[in-house]
Amino acid sequence: VIGEPTGMVPTHAHKGIFSFRTIVTGKSAHSSQTQLGVNSIHYASRLITQLHGLSQQLQSHRDSHFTPPYSTVQVGMIEGGTARNIIPLKTSFLWEIRPLPSVDKDEILEQFLSHARELEAEMRSIDSSSSIATIQQTNVLSLRPETDAALVQQMLRLAESNKMDSAAFGTEAGIIQSHGYACFVCGPGHIEQAHIPNEYVEYNQLERCLRFLTACGNELSYS
Repeated sequence: VIGEPTGMVPTHAHKGIFSFRTIVTGKSAHSSQTQLGVNSIHYASRLITQLHGLSQQLQSHRDSHFTPPYSTVQVGMIEGGTARNIIPLKTSFLWEIRPLPSVDKDEILEQFLSHARELEAEMRSIDSSSSIATIQQTNVLSLRPETDAALVQQMLRLAESNKMDSAAFGTEAGIIQSHGYACFVCGPGHIEQAHIPNEYVEYNQLERCLRFLTACGNELSYS
Protein backbone atom coordinates (compact mmCIF):
# COMPACT_ATOMS: atom_id res chain seq x y z
CA VAL A 1 0.00 0.00 0.00
CA ILE A 2 1.54 3.29 -1.15
CA GLY A 3 0.69 6.14 1.23
CA GLU A 4 -0.09 9.09 -1.05
CA PRO A 5 -2.98 11.54 -0.48
CA THR A 6 -6.16 9.89 -1.77
CA GLY A 7 -8.58 11.04 0.94
CA MET A 8 -8.29 7.49 2.34
CA VAL A 9 -10.10 6.16 -0.73
CA PRO A 10 -8.22 3.11 -2.07
CA THR A 11 -6.83 3.82 -5.52
CA HIS A 12 -6.04 0.95 -7.87
CA ALA A 13 -4.96 2.76 -11.04
CA HIS A 14 -2.92 5.80 -12.05
CA LYS A 15 -1.21 7.14 -15.14
CA GLY A 16 2.47 6.74 -15.80
CA ILE A 17 4.94 9.63 -16.03
CA PHE A 18 7.72 9.45 -18.62
CA SER A 19 9.78 12.60 -19.07
CA PHE A 20 12.44 13.42 -21.63
CA ARG A 21 14.98 16.01 -22.67
CA THR A 22 15.48 16.47 -26.40
CA ILE A 23 18.61 18.29 -27.59
CA VAL A 24 18.74 19.61 -31.16
CA THR A 25 22.23 20.59 -32.37
CA GLY A 26 22.54 22.46 -35.65
CA LYS A 27 25.20 24.75 -37.11
CA SER A 28 25.71 28.36 -36.11
CA ALA A 29 26.22 31.21 -38.59
CA HIS A 30 25.31 34.87 -39.02
CA SER A 31 21.60 35.35 -39.66
CA SER A 32 22.36 37.15 -42.95
CA GLN A 33 23.82 33.87 -44.25
CA THR A 34 21.09 31.35 -43.46
CA GLN A 35 22.31 29.04 -46.23
CA LEU A 36 25.43 28.36 -44.14
CA GLY A 37 23.68 27.30 -40.94
CA VAL A 38 21.23 24.77 -39.53
CA ASN A 39 18.70 26.52 -37.29
CA SER A 40 18.20 24.33 -34.21
CA ILE A 41 15.15 26.33 -33.07
CA HIS A 42 13.39 25.76 -36.39
CA TYR A 43 13.91 22.00 -36.16
CA ALA A 44 13.01 21.88 -32.47
CA SER A 45 9.78 23.72 -33.23
CA ARG A 46 8.87 21.08 -35.80
CA LEU A 47 9.35 18.37 -33.19
CA ILE A 48 7.27 20.31 -30.66
CA THR A 49 4.51 20.75 -33.23
CA GLN A 50 4.53 16.98 -33.73
CA LEU A 51 4.19 16.43 -29.96
CA HIS A 52 1.16 18.72 -29.94
CA GLY A 53 -0.35 16.65 -32.75
CA LEU A 54 0.27 13.45 -30.79
CA SER A 55 -1.44 14.98 -27.75
CA GLN A 56 -4.52 15.66 -29.90
CA GLN A 57 -4.55 12.13 -31.34
CA LEU A 58 -4.38 10.56 -27.87
CA GLN A 59 -7.66 12.18 -26.86
CA SER A 60 -9.56 9.64 -28.98
CA HIS A 61 -8.74 6.83 -26.50
CA ARG A 62 -10.57 7.61 -23.26
CA ASP A 63 -11.07 6.23 -19.77
CA SER A 64 -13.66 8.08 -17.69
CA HIS A 65 -11.97 7.02 -14.43
CA PHE A 66 -9.28 9.67 -15.01
CA THR A 67 -9.21 13.46 -15.25
CA PRO A 68 -8.48 14.24 -18.00
CA PRO A 69 -9.82 10.95 -19.38
CA TYR A 70 -7.04 10.44 -21.93
CA SER A 71 -3.24 10.18 -22.15
CA THR A 72 -1.42 13.50 -22.32
CA VAL A 73 1.75 14.83 -23.94
CA GLN A 74 3.11 18.26 -23.15
CA VAL A 75 6.24 20.41 -23.46
CA GLY A 76 7.18 22.22 -20.25
CA MET A 77 10.43 24.08 -21.00
CA ILE A 78 12.44 25.22 -24.02
CA GLU A 79 15.86 26.85 -24.21
CA GLY A 80 17.91 27.86 -27.23
CA GLY A 81 19.70 30.53 -29.17
CA THR A 82 22.31 33.21 -28.43
CA ALA A 83 21.10 36.37 -30.15
CA ARG A 84 18.53 37.48 -32.73
CA ASN A 85 21.13 37.76 -35.50
CA ILE A 86 22.87 34.41 -34.86
CA ILE A 87 21.54 31.13 -36.23
CA PRO A 88 21.06 29.07 -33.05
CA LEU A 89 23.49 26.20 -32.62
CA LYS A 90 21.64 24.32 -29.89
CA THR A 91 18.06 24.09 -28.60
CA SER A 92 16.72 21.79 -25.92
CA PHE A 93 13.24 21.18 -24.57
CA LEU A 94 11.73 19.16 -21.73
CA TRP A 95 8.58 17.17 -22.36
CA GLU A 96 6.53 14.33 -20.90
CA ILE A 97 4.06 11.56 -21.65
CA ARG A 98 1.39 10.65 -19.06
CA PRO A 99 -0.28 7.55 -20.50
CA LEU A 100 -3.37 5.76 -19.30
CA PRO A 101 -2.59 2.28 -17.91
CA SER A 102 -4.05 0.78 -21.10
CA VAL A 103 -1.81 2.84 -23.42
CA ASP A 104 1.72 1.80 -24.43
CA LYS A 105 3.99 4.82 -24.06
CA ASP A 106 6.63 3.15 -26.27
CA GLU A 107 4.30 3.46 -29.27
CA ILE A 108 3.95 7.20 -28.61
CA LEU A 109 7.69 7.60 -28.11
CA GLU A 110 8.52 5.70 -31.31
CA GLN A 111 6.34 8.05 -33.38
CA PHE A 112 8.32 10.97 -31.98
CA LEU A 113 11.71 9.29 -32.47
CA SER A 114 10.85 8.27 -36.03
CA HIS A 115 10.06 11.88 -36.92
CA ALA A 116 13.25 12.99 -35.14
CA ARG A 117 15.32 10.60 -37.29
CA GLU A 118 13.77 12.04 -40.45
CA LEU A 119 14.56 15.60 -39.36
CA GLU A 120 18.09 14.65 -38.31
CA ALA A 121 18.75 13.24 -41.80
CA GLU A 122 17.47 16.50 -43.30
CA MET A 123 19.75 18.51 -41.01
CA ARG A 124 22.78 16.34 -41.83
CA SER A 125 22.24 16.87 -45.54
CA ILE A 126 23.23 20.48 -44.79
CA ASP A 127 25.83 19.84 -42.08
CA SER A 128 26.96 16.34 -41.11
CA SER A 129 27.64 17.28 -37.48
CA SER A 130 23.98 18.11 -36.79
CA SER A 131 22.08 15.82 -34.42
CA ILE A 132 18.90 15.23 -32.43
CA ALA A 133 19.26 13.35 -29.12
CA THR A 134 16.48 12.39 -26.70
CA ILE A 135 17.33 11.39 -23.13
CA GLN A 136 14.76 9.81 -20.80
CA GLN A 137 14.73 11.43 -17.35
CA THR A 138 11.93 9.70 -15.43
CA ASN A 139 10.25 6.30 -15.76
CA VAL A 140 7.16 6.09 -13.53
CA LEU A 141 5.11 3.08 -14.63
CA SER A 142 1.32 3.18 -14.77
CA LEU A 143 -0.60 1.33 -12.06
CA ARG A 144 -3.06 -1.17 -13.53
CA PRO A 145 -6.25 -2.20 -11.69
CA GLU A 146 -5.89 -5.39 -9.66
CA THR A 147 -7.84 -8.34 -11.06
CA ASP A 148 -8.24 -10.23 -7.77
CA ALA A 149 -11.84 -9.31 -6.82
CA ALA A 150 -11.51 -10.75 -3.29
CA LEU A 151 -8.41 -8.65 -2.62
CA VAL A 152 -10.14 -5.52 -3.92
CA GLN A 153 -13.09 -6.13 -1.58
CA GLN A 154 -10.74 -6.75 1.33
CA MET A 155 -8.93 -3.45 0.68
CA LEU A 156 -12.25 -1.57 0.50
CA ARG A 157 -13.30 -3.03 3.84
CA LEU A 158 -9.98 -2.27 5.54
CA ALA A 159 -10.06 1.33 4.29
CA GLU A 160 -13.72 1.77 5.28
CA SER A 161 -14.53 2.78 1.72
CA ASN A 162 -17.30 1.87 -0.68
CA LYS A 163 -15.42 2.67 -3.89
CA MET A 164 -12.10 2.27 -5.67
CA ASP A 165 -10.61 5.37 -7.26
CA SER A 166 -8.06 6.31 -9.94
CA ALA A 167 -5.40 9.01 -9.66
CA ALA A 168 -3.93 11.48 -12.15
CA PHE A 169 -0.61 11.65 -10.25
CA GLY A 170 2.07 8.98 -10.33
CA THR A 171 3.62 6.86 -7.57
CA GLU A 172 6.06 3.97 -7.24
CA ALA A 173 3.10 1.53 -7.12
CA GLY A 174 3.36 0.72 -10.83
CA ILE A 175 7.05 -0.12 -10.45
CA ILE A 176 6.37 -2.44 -7.50
CA GLN A 177 3.41 -4.00 -9.32
CA SER A 178 5.66 -4.79 -12.30
CA HIS A 179 7.66 -7.10 -9.97
CA GLY A 180 4.58 -9.20 -9.21
CA TYR A 181 3.10 -7.55 -6.10
CA ALA A 182 -0.50 -6.43 -5.67
CA CYS A 183 -0.50 -2.66 -5.13
CA PHE A 184 -2.93 0.01 -4.02
CA VAL A 185 -2.47 3.70 -3.25
CA CYS A 186 -4.21 4.91 -0.10
CA GLY A 187 -3.33 7.70 2.28
CA PRO A 188 -4.64 10.70 4.26
CA GLY A 189 -5.21 14.13 2.77
CA HIS A 190 -6.16 15.30 -0.69
CA ILE A 191 -3.90 16.02 -3.66
CA GLU A 192 -5.56 19.44 -4.06
CA GLN A 193 -3.92 20.52 -0.79
CA ALA A 194 -0.51 19.05 -1.65
CA HIS A 195 2.52 21.01 -2.96
CA ILE A 196 0.97 24.40 -2.24
CA PRO A 197 1.60 27.05 0.45
CA ASN A 198 0.11 26.02 3.81
CA GLU A 199 -0.60 22.46 2.68
CA TYR A 200 -2.45 20.47 5.32
CA VAL A 201 -4.04 17.16 6.29
CA GLU A 202 -7.23 17.11 8.34
CA TYR A 203 -7.21 15.33 11.71
CA ASN A 204 -10.09 13.04 10.74
CA GLN A 205 -8.02 11.86 7.75
CA LEU A 206 -5.12 10.96 10.06
CA GLU A 207 -7.50 9.11 12.37
CA ARG A 208 -8.90 7.09 9.46
CA CYS A 209 -5.36 6.34 8.31
CA LEU A 210 -4.37 5.01 11.74
CA ARG A 211 -7.43 2.74 11.80
CA PHE A 212 -6.54 1.53 8.30
CA LEU A 213 -2.91 0.81 9.15
CA THR A 214 -3.91 -1.02 12.34
CA ALA A 215 -6.45 -3.10 10.43
CA CYS A 216 -3.89 -3.95 7.75
CA GLY A 217 -1.36 -4.96 10.38
CA ASN A 218 -3.85 -7.15 12.19
CA GLU A 219 -5.25 -8.86 9.11
CA LEU A 220 -2.46 -8.96 6.53
CA SER A 221 0.73 -9.49 8.54
CA TYR A 222 2.39 -12.91 8.56
CA SER A 223 2.33 -14.85 11.82
